[in-house]
Amino acid sequence: MAILMGDNTLIEFACLVEKYIRRSDLIGRWGGEEFLLILPETDMEQAKRLIQNLGSIIADHSFDTIKRLTCSFGVAEIIENDTFDSVMMRADKGLYKAKKMGKNRVEAY
Repeated sequence: MAILMGDNTLIEFACLVEKYIRRSDLIGRWGGEEFLLILPETDMEQAKRLIQNLGSIIADHSFDTIKRLTCSFGVAEIIENDTFDSVMMRADKGLYKAKKMGKNRVEAY
């Protein structure tokens, strides 16, 4: 039963995020409770504003099973000569920095 509740929350979360991102943006589950959001043609400042807004929407939403949920975000911008792994490593470091700094926040690395 607990697994089903967790799965339902993840589905509700993904549907909520999908409502507030642009058609060009992509969201996918990365693993466990981690999601990957790809924001094409978006610079770092635009991405941070979009993610902060999304974080507020999530925090204000009343989920069916757990009621409240907050998120930590790591943001990385693709730079010249980046590989998939190098971008993901920076985003992951931003995520862990956000969690270490008190959660429910956006951090770029």
